[in-house]
Amino acid sequence: MKVCPPHITVLLIIFWMFALNSLGLAATAIDPQVDQLYEELNEANSDSIVLRLELQLSDSLLFFQPDSAMGHAKRALHLAKKNLDTLSCAEAYNNIGIVATIQGKYLTGTEYFQEALHHYESAGNLEGASKILNNLGVIYQTLEDYQKSIQHHREGVALDLKLNDHEGVATNLYNIAVAYLDLEQSDSCWHYINQLNAYQRFHQMYVSPTPIIGAWYLNEGKLDSAQYFLEKALIENETENDETRRISSILSLSEVMLKRGKHSTALQKLASIESSIEENGFNDQLMMVYQTKSDIYQDLKQFEKALMYKEAFIELKDSLDELNNYNRISELNAKYESEKTEKELAEKEAMLIEQQINEDFKSRIFIIIILCFIIVAVILLVSYLKGRKTNHILNQQNAEINDQRHKIISSINYAKKIQNSILIPEKQIRRFLPESFVYFKPKDIVSGDFYWFSQIGDKCILATIDCTGHGVPGAFMSLIANAKLNKVVNEKRIYDPGLILSEVHHEIFKALNQEESKSSAQDGMDMSLCVIDQVNKQISFAGAQNSIYLINDHEAKEIKADSYSIGGNLYSTLGSASFNTKNIPYEQGTCLYMFTDGYVDQFGGTENKKLNKSRFKEMLINLSSNGLSQAKLGVEQYFQNWKGSNKQIDDVLLIGTRL
Repeated sequence: MKVCPPHITVLLIIFWMFALNSLGLAATAIDPQVDQLYEELNEANSDSIVLRLELQLSDSLLFFQPDSAMGHAKRALHLAKKNLDTLSCAEAYNNIGIVATIQGKYLTGTEYFQEALHHYESAGNLEGASKILNNLGVIYQTLEDYQKSIQHHREGVALDLKLNDHEGVATNLYNIAVAYLDLEQSDSCWHYINQLNAYQRFHQMYVSPTPIIGAWYLNEGKLDSAQYFLEKALIENETENDETRRISSILSLSEVMLKRGKHSTALQKLASIESSIEENGFNDQLMMVYQTKSDIYQDLKQFEKALMYKEAFIELKDSLDELNNYNRISELNAKYESEKTEKELAEKEAMLIEQQINEDFKSRIFIIIILCFIIVAVILLVSYLKGRKTNHILNQQNAEINDQRHKIISSINYAKKIQNSILIPEKQIRRFLPESFVYFKPKDIVSGDFYWFSQIGDKCILATIDCTGHGVPGAFMSLIANAKLNKVVNEKRIYDPGLILSEVHHEIFKALNQEESKSSAQDGMDMSLCVIDQVNKQISFAGAQNSIYLINDHEAKEIKADSYSIGGNLYSTLGSASFNTKNIPYEQGTCLYMFTDGYVDQFGGTENKKLNKSRFKEMLINLSSNGLSQAKLGVEQYFQNWKGSNKQIDDVLLIGTRL
């Protein structure tokens, strides 16, 4: 459990990333040349020089004297508009947005960043546009709009790759990892941490992953590791001298101390940063301080103090929410009044023009109108006659379209028969694994999910595969994947799970020409594959993104997969993908479950959220407590009850067996 609202915790981790990426500044203390800039400003004798100095002062004071930085940015914006300097307008809007955001005024910050993005794009400055995409991604995350946040960061990655901006790529990968941590999707978060590390191994180290790793361990409840990485982040900050990052690390460490029961240490850490937070107007961090103190005094059973800080937290949060809403309403009202005034002026001008028209001209207008009515009447009559003919043609076309639709659906249904022919019947699997079931529910007629089975002597190989997409594209990929599995296992006689996945990866890579074709760069699949040896009671497992569960005595153990997929051209840059084999002994009666992500990701329930792993695991434990003869029916009923009236969002595949 987190000590404070999740979005605040994440903001503390990423805040310094947001600040650095905004202007490409170094994370240093106040620029020692600030006094010199003020002297130059006093002596400046032209608007262009004043504009440059105002922007430089705003940049230097952003994270140490935000109110002063705001004043300089607004004066720079006024001069930039006066001089029609689009690029300087973008930089001034950006700085105002940063100050608004660090003071908790997220809606205001969003408006200014959008203005900055518009001006950067108008100026053709792609570097600036990329940095604003990152800033908007961060601010949408603070507003808990995580999908829009991730979308902005992914757009930023694409643009930075085009610009060959390695630091920008690393920054956006870092913030995507943070977004998934805030969504409590630990596996996706760790996947992007690995992507960040892998990318920076082939380029310069631009972004330290230490803070997010510490936060990940804190989220997982692994306090020793969390404390180690957060203290390491604090040490790293000593060389960078970044106040926002220092505050973030200490706040996170106070959470660790709280969870360890070291209340006095936690209070000391909060006291060391509280004055800096108040002086700089960092309202979100101040909310975090209030919340953490409330939790500390709650643990110490000092309930009056706990209540006092809880009320301070709520009061500050409510005031910020009210301010944000007020800013949005004020800006929209101002825009509306401006447009309304312009419209009224245009209407008055039209009335004056109309009054100046003489009577002769009005008569001519009247005659023209009568002629227009006659012409329109003729046109309508002709249109009516043509319409009857057109309706006949449309009816014929509709009949042709319905016929074509019927043929297409018939073709897809036939494709389903072809796809089903590659699936081993359940009864054949039960010859080797008597107490087992396969629950397979495609989203469309054909599926991107499928399962694969082969018996090798007294062992069997069982795999669940989730190909890119679903429907017809996914079905095409499933046929390719099935063929490559048959080739690797049955022709090349490779039986080690890790080697099988690695070899299938290379086969897919070659089959789709992914070295040459960027259009298929992301085509591939996730897979879990087990070699089951019932004689020696051992499972050999390898996975690409897809884990498995082993359940025995009402306890579920997750065997995690490697955090990358099969196929795709990302690894042509990062190096060849290799997969690890894990050998797991098991006791008789252990239940093995293999699955794709469609079941876990289904939206439903009273709050219309994803099922998630914890509910899924609980359902599997309950299934395993009884015989698996009726398990397939139980899996179907649970899925339908959870889904309710929602649409199925992905293909679903779940295989269970008692060993």
